[in-house]
Amino acid sequence: MKINAFFEHRLRAPLYNHVWSWGAIDTTTNRVFLRTNQDHIYDDNGEWALIYNPNWNRSNGHAERLRHIDAMVMRLLSPSAIQEKFQVLMMIHCYVLARFLKKTG
Repeated sequence: MKINAFFEHRLRAPLYNHVWSWGAIDTTTNRVFLRTNQDHIYDDNGEWALIYNPNWNRSNGHAERLRHIDAMVMRLLSPSAIQEKFQVLMMIHCYVLARFLKKTG
């Protein structure tokens, strides 16, 4: 199954644009699904993925990626999820920042 069909039929979150979309949102459940490539997956006693880099702003998918991250944050900050999800949000933030600083020196 190709990635576009996977997003639409399995995840029920069709990509906005089949060429440059980096993810999608299932509007029924508010689940956010992000695409990445192998170069942005890391292993530090568990798997990590780089989900944002400011240098990606030249891509057509940049604004959409920011909307997806905003949707993830809003979901994490919902009253029922704040306590159990706060650490996940902080880990994502710290990891993305650390990777950015490492790459930019």
